[in-house]
Amino acid sequence: MRKNINTLYLDACDILDALNIEYGPVADVTTSTRYTARWGTCAFNRRTKKYTITLNDKLLNDEFTYEAAMDTMIHELLHANSKRMCHTGEWKKCAQLINREYPQFNIQRCTSAEEKGVANRVKNYNYKVICCDCYREWKYQKAGRVVRSVRRHTATCPCGSHNLIVKEI
Repeated sequence: MRKNINTLYLDACDILDALNIEYGPVADVTTSTRYTARWGTCAFNRRTKKYTITLNDKLLNDEFTYEAAMDTMIHELLHANSKRMCHTGEWKKCAQLINREYPQFNIQRCTSAEEKGVANRVKNYNYKVICCDCYREWKYQKAGRVVRSVRRHTATCPCGSHNLIVKEI
């Protein structure tokens, strides 16, 4: 059964409240289907003076455990404080306190898919862009903006060359 993001948020608030860890006002808790390389974010809105927490939508699926989703929710909620926007100092102390008091969770600065309990998906690259002068290579899954600009001969390599080719893999 798919997890409820509001339940995760309230559970994370209960944990932080129990440990007397302060966090700022959270205006919204949402998910994103566009995240491919991150589990979540916490953003501060200067106009409203409130935070928005966004989790990777995949965390709510059955393949991820409740603990894996809560790790990310707690991680992001810890950022909801002006003193803890970085992963050092105050944030690190709070994460260590939670890990000590709640051993079922593992709050870290960075977490891999294996640590979340799922296999890391291997990307299938379909295109390779090669600079014929400096021999740099870039791989892409889709024929997006870069691949199209190389095909139109409007792309430039960081070395300054316009001599780029696209190979389909």
